[in-house]
Amino acid sequence: MASFYSTAPRLSSIRRSLTRIIVAALLPMGLFAGILFYFLWDSQQSQRAYEQLGRVRTMAVLVDNELDNVIGRLRVIATDPLLDTSDLRALDARCRLWLAANEDWENLLLISREQQLINVAVPFGTPLPNRRPVDYQDAAFATLRPAVSDLFTSRVRGGEIVSIAMPVIRGNDAEYLLLVGIKREAFSAELRKMVPPGGVASIYDRNMRIIARSQAEESNVGTLPGKTLLEAMRGAKQGAIRTNTREGVSVFTTWTTLDNGWWIATGTPTAASDRALAQYAGLLGITWLVMLLAGLIMARLFCQHIERDIATTIEVADELAGGRPAEFPKSSIRELASLSESIATLFARERKARAESDAANSAKDEFLAMLGHELRNPIGAIANAVHIMEDENRSPTHDGLARRVVVRQTEILKRIIDDLLDIGRALTGKIALDMRPLELSACITRAIETLAAAGKTARHHIEVHGQPVWIRGDAARVEQVLTNLVVNAINHTPAYGNIDVSLAHEGNDAVITVNDTGMGIVAESLPRVFDLFYQEERRGDRPHGGLGIGLTLVRRLVEMHGGTIDATSAGTGKGATFTARIPAAEPPGDAPAAAPAAKRSGPRKVQIVEDNLDARETLRAALELDGCEVRTAADGPAGLAALKEWDPDAVIVDIGLPGMDGHAVARAIRSHAGEDIQLIALTGYGLAEDEQAAQAAGFDAHLVKPADMTRLRALLREGVESRS
Repeated sequence: MASFYSTAPRLSSIRRSLTRIIVAALLPMGLFAGILFYFLWDSQQSQRAYEQLGRVRTMAVLVDNELDNVIGRLRVIATDPLLDTSDLRALDARCRLWLAANEDWENLLLISREQQLINVAVPFGTPLPNRRPVDYQDAAFATLRPAVSDLFTSRVRGGEIVSIAMPVIRGNDAEYLLLVGIKREAFSAELRKMVPPGGVASIYDRNMRIIARSQAEESNVGTLPGKTLLEAMRGAKQGAIRTNTREGVSVFTTWTTLDNGWWIATGTPTAASDRALAQYAGLLGITWLVMLLAGLIMARLFCQHIERDIATTIEVADELAGGRPAEFPKSSIRELASLSESIATLFARERKARAESDAANSAKDEFLAMLGHELRNPIGAIANAVHIMEDENRSPTHDGLARRVVVRQTEILKRIIDDLLDIGRALTGKIALDMRPLELSACITRAIETLAAAGKTARHHIEVHGQPVWIRGDAARVEQVLTNLVVNAINHTPAYGNIDVSLAHEGNDAVITVNDTGMGIVAESLPRVFDLFYQEERRGDRPHGGLGIGLTLVRRLVEMHGGTIDATSAGTGKGATFTARIPAAEPPGDAPAAAPAAKRSGPRKVQIVEDNLDARETLRAALELDGCEVRTAADGPAGLAALKEWDPDAVIVDIGLPGMDGHAVARAIRSHAGEDIQLIALTGYGLAEDEQAAQAAGFDAHLVKPADMTRLRALLREGVESRS
């Protein structure tokens, strides 16, 4: 390969080389101008068919979405509790409200398998006929799934309509069907929005009768498409042909089917594209004739040399792609020489990126596996506790054990979720710190006491020593750092091993050191212990795998306090030491004495607004066991209506309510009752901006599910005392 290049090549522009290739390529093209003209025309038709098929498929999706939207509304209506009662008058009134709220609906009926029960098109009390067998209705009853009709004539309102049947499922059977007649104008309006200028579009039912048309609709509804289009549609579920509209315009027509078996077709006039094609073909023919002579002369001279350089470059690139060493030869084409260098660089980067990606994927897979393991343990324990509580032969001892298990494991699940949310907020800079003077030895004591109360320290010897040191920091986040460091030491230290936590004042820094006598860290792992998802290879004697996020969160929180953290270890089996340095601060002056705790003043009256039945009823039971008088509501309007009937001390509101959300409920309560009522948000939304939004809406407190009942009781007690 190298023998071709014994001397330095003369470089030239790749533009000139490409120009020579193009000129040489025009020679055979000129000889086959007629064939090329046909191919161009055929390619243009194929491209048009492809683009217009894409457009008609998009239109089909939009029409399907419109039908799905109606089905979704019917599915919500099918869950209304009134459908489980025999109060047809109230249900008729509700149906009329539903019909009035949906402008695209023509009529709304409720039928059983035997007869019509409600028909909004006639006054309530009018005798209604028995149900006749209808294919789409029978299908809805049989399959328990929504069914869409073909075009038919309404017996009550007259005119051609389509209908959707929604089963009202109770148990394992459909007791009723909700039937909604859809106005054809809704489909027509959508077609007119989607059809291109000058084009025409139509929707057909399964019998290929026109349901809606973007032009001259009234005279075409219920008719079949033209003979040519009808035969083509019967032969394929989608396709494209040239045909004429009913108005005699030559169009390029494409069609496809909808999910429910309907059809949609659109036609675009062909005149403009035909003229453009003719002009292009004529111009191309002239160009070919002009370039023919030059192509004959130049192609033979330069093509062989260019092909050889390109072929050599491809061979080397193939060798590199196969992982085999190879070098690009020198080329006489400047751009090709630069390209060869770039390809070699890219292959080197690709190999490096692949190695990094494999490592990242391995860490991610390990994290997902450990997350599954960490979640299954508490879920399994809770499932066992539920099984115990459901057993008729259980004793009070069993009940107590099951309750304690549920409480402990729920706290574990909450901590896992909090850790995942915290690492996400930390990495994106969304954690807001409440910076205040802190005495670190008190923080260490509280962190150790919390772990001891949770039974985490029972099998290890933990010693804490050091001098008082003050910093400015967020107490909760500093304790989180300390807790994570100690838990990390516990997880990596065998039972009855030693863990030493020390605090010192060195220069301008407060230095926290956590030292253990555990399994240690190998040298190659030390630079990565704080990386997200990173974990050393698990061993059989390691009791807890962890998720690989605790130390990442620790480092981020320490850095947010202006500090640093590092890890050291003498190697496997020789323990590890984690050292955090945070800027020290001067001790504050004497703090004002705390106000004496107020006494509880009588029972509390609490209103709960929560759409989740289980969450609502369990919270109600817990508060009633605590001596509260409790009333509940499943949505915002019901909760506001209940406030007019009694005067609660506090209202606990879920933010994610259907329709009227918790923020709107809070604003409505404040406008009605002012500041004389305590508002508590109890929600799954736990970001800092969620708490700020709750405060802006008028809430006095913001609790994240599952609620800390101790804090909730304290809040309710404070609220009733402030009103007394």
